[in-house]
Amino acid sequence: MGIKRFRRKLVAPDVQTGAGTIGTTELADDAVTTAKLLAANVTTAKIADDAVTNAKLGPVLPKALKFQYDFGDLGGAQGAITLTDEDDAAQTIPDNALILRAYIEGITSSTSGGSATVKLGITGDDDAFIAATAFDNGEFDAGVLTELVAGIPIKTSAAVSVLATIATADLTAGKYNIWVEYMEGD
Repeated sequence: MGIKRFRRKLVAPDVQTGAGTIGTTELADDAVTTAKLLAANVTTAKIADDAVTNAKLGPVLPKALKFQYDFGDLGGAQGAITLTDEDDAAQTIPDNALILRAYIEGITSSTSGGSATVKLGITGDDDAFIAATAFDNGEFDAGVLTELVAGIPIKTSAAVSVLATIATADLTAGKYNIWVEYMEGD
């Protein structure tokens, strides 16, 4: 008994443009097998970088956003600073997000001419991730990754920004990323 073959019209969308092409091909009934998947014969090589975005993950898969504090871009004056994405664009955690985890990734150690403190949180809860902490504490050092757990888990009731609130003295240097993992709630 041989492999059964059949003809089928296929629509093969172009990953870059979304345009589709229609053609016919002959497929065996075992065209995509576990063995072929394991042998890397079916790959994601034609999927554009970052093609699978948070919006395409659906409501049940965790999503992540990276917020950045960079003294060179945002300054270090006392007060609340709204963190941005790595391109210095504003971004928010969506309404009804269930914040599961948050991490701080130190890129450049923070410095201050005094005894600055920094707290990290969201709009409406400015210390949700970490209460006021000395700028020279380990969390703000280069090369350090720390899980922030102060007020987590959190459910947002509106779209919120991530904030760094500097107090008691200005910062004079520092760069870190805040990674926020969340799921979509109802």
